[in-house]
Amino acid sequence: MKTTPTLQTAAAMSHGLAQSLFRIIIGLLLLAGPQLARSTPVTSPPRVLILDETTIGGASSLEALAAAAIPGCAVDIATAAQWGSIPGTGLGGPTGYGFDSYRAIILGDPYCNTSTSGYLAALTALNATKTVWTPAVTGNVILEGVDNAYHYSGQVGAAKSLDRGIAFAVNDPTKTGLYYALSCYYQYTAPAVTPTLVPHLTGFGTFMARTYANCFNDAHIVATHAVFTATPALTDTELSGWSCSTHEGFDAWPANFVVLAIALTNGVFTATDGSNGVPYILVRGEGVHVLSNIHLDPPLATNNLGTTHTVCATLATNVFPKLGVAVTFTILSGPNSVTNFTTLTDVNGVACFTYTGMGGPGVDYITASYTVPSSTGGEGIKYTSETVAKIWVNHCVAIDCENIECLADATWSYTFCVTNLTSGFLSGITLQNPPAGIVFNPSVINFNPPLNPGQVTNLTVGIASSSGPVHFCFNVGSIAEGVGTPGCSTPHCVTLPTCCNRVVTNTLTYAFTSGLTTTYNYQLTFQNIGTDPLKYVGFAADQSCVSFLPPLVNLTLPAYGGPSLLLPTQTRTITVQVQKTAPCPGTNNIYLSTFTSNLIACCSTKLTLPKAKCLGIGTPYDGSVFLTNTPIFFKAVPIAVPFNPNPCGFGPVSFYNGTILLGVAPAPDYSLTLNGLPAGSYSITAVSQLSSDEVETSDPVNITILAPGANDQHSHTGTLFAGVSGTTVVLTIPTDTGHDYLIQFRDKLNAGDWASLKTIHGDGSAMIVTDTTTNSNSRYYRFVQMP
Repeated sequence: MKTTPTLQTAAAMSHGLAQSLFRIIIGLLLLAGPQLARSTPVTSPPRVLILDETTIGGASSLEALAAAAIPGCAVDIATAAQWGSIPGTGLGGPTGYGFDSYRAIILGDPYCNTSTSGYLAALTALNATKTVWTPAVTGNVILEGVDNAYHYSGQVGAAKSLDRGIAFAVNDPTKTGLYYALSCYYQYTAPAVTPTLVPHLTGFGTFMARTYANCFNDAHIVATHAVFTATPALTDTELSGWSCSTHEGFDAWPANFVVLAIALTNGVFTATDGSNGVPYILVRGEGVHVLSNIHLDPPLATNNLGTTHTVCATLATNVFPKLGVAVTFTILSGPNSVTNFTTLTDVNGVACFTYTGMGGPGVDYITASYTVPSSTGGEGIKYTSETVAKIWVNHCVAIDCENIECLADATWSYTFCVTNLTSGFLSGITLQNPPAGIVFNPSVINFNPPLNPGQVTNLTVGIASSSGPVHFCFNVGSIAEGVGTPGCSTPHCVTLPTCCNRVVTNTLTYAFTSGLTTTYNYQLTFQNIGTDPLKYVGFAADQSCVSFLPPLVNLTLPAYGGPSLLLPTQTRTITVQVQKTAPCPGTNNIYLSTFTSNLIACCSTKLTLPKAKCLGIGTPYDGSVFLTNTPIFFKAVPIAVPFNPNPCGFGPVSFYNGTILLGVAPAPDYSLTLNGLPAGSYSITAVSQLSSDEVETSDPVNITILAPGANDQHSHTGTLFAGVSGTTVVLTIPTDTGHDYLIQFRDKLNAGDWASLKTIHGDGSAMIVTDTTTNSNSRYYRFVQMP
């Protein structure tokens, strides 16, 4: 009968029969929580929500009447004081509905009375709650820099821009739209003669609005939608001659918004049809088309990162000539927004642009344009297509939290975190296909335990460049845990920071000891590979147990090779003192910083002091995991000459967790066994005084101690804990009453069949299963719940 795994945990053991040393790796399953979904707006009947103080008359306002004229539409009115109590999604609040239950949100024109306390309170409420209401607006949006309610009775275009603007916002029955007439706020109440941020709209992107010295009356429509072109269509003439036809213009807006109308001026904005002016009506939504002689396809597409995407522009049939016209494609914004490309049309008036999505996940907004030369020798008329969108997605791995540091040997240390975006376990990654001259070390990284879906881990690799590029791209490939599970690949790009110094050699020589503080002479040779002469070198350490004398060196002093400065390409050898106070756990990373004569920092180089030469920890292994009830065997070993029992002549060894003493191991065995250590993460070092009187701290060993978790009677999954007792692996398995479990193992993480170890009958307790093996280099465990 087929079994269904409920939890998979890998326990890898490195067996050494002479020393009985084991490594246990534990993997935990992270269960995905429920996803929050937005409601579909109420459609029977449809409802709209009006912010009371933005209109005149509330339920009897022109905006409310326009909405009510839509068949079956109901209108709710909320005051500024109530606005903050409306939930973002679902039902509830003062009106009984959340924002995303409405077909549209309406912010109207209070007859240009935008300086009243009520209107200002409304804007304050909108800004204070923008993280709640703006995410609900996923449908059609129209923003009008007009006071059309004020002009409603005297201008056909004012009535149409209000009525049809609300109809446009309500047009999508499955989404929540927005209608917003900015009225006269940015002209009269908060005069903005320079582009000013519209703060309550930042949930949609950056909008900059301002007023102008002129009263614009000449309007021109530059885009269409079925709502506006329905008979009788909205026309330029109807939008013009209001005195004033617009009170605000937009200087900036997100790329997914389209200019619907402009005030005709000699403004800097060139519309898609070649006209110039000030944009004052913006729209976003399905079915919007710009007026232009050039059309761009496809309007929307989704690709995986690292693949190619092609967009094609077609010139209208009345454009002459169609062949050989230069078309420029521009990615306005998005992860690949630096890209521009110009090519010529073919005989059919079509030009295409193909590019690879290397910039990461996100949305690229793309346009195409061409210019018809002026017959009088001027700049000509520029025509621009609609904006199309390309969504780049990543279903593989994500790279984030990056930091690149220049190292002492002219290489770089690359620190980053990896998130598993796949639906399965991830047992490693590969760094693939870098350009010639770039080498990663390591280029293959295995995860023990494997990463669960959504789990993150931090990594550090080295980058070496032998005349390779400063900016380059490569692929991050996944290593799937299961046999037959396909891998995937994600492109990624980095820029290597400029190094200004290179450490050629560095040595640490024992000088003398006072108490637990040992002093060394630290000699290093470094090269100035920057462009400026250097006068000073400074030293700093990651750890407080390491200090330098002196911490700042003047290279022009005779003791450090002076009186000359260190010129570009020159090398210099200097000696300073390093003091280490035991215990001194950690990596012993230090930073060498160089400065000009004016103490202007050139850069810092990260390097590591030479490691311990005599004293090491033989057990436990670095990365070992134990249970709280497991005795842990600690043993110090000589590392200078393997066949000499004690070449440096060290005496009793003290074991520390950080700076906390765990115990002392006397000579000659230098070992002790500890039991009852609490759960947690430990950084273990060994400290001893050598025959030379030097007090040496070993390199650290990191271990984890786990406590068996409480069993959840209502859960059908649990955490498989593992530990070591002597030569036996101890598995702790939480069970549910009445369920049978099969414990399985295999000797390779990614290959081979799972073999059965034992079947147990659950009784609601955490049950213990043991396994002893001496013929495998590694072993991985999982348990499955029997049907």
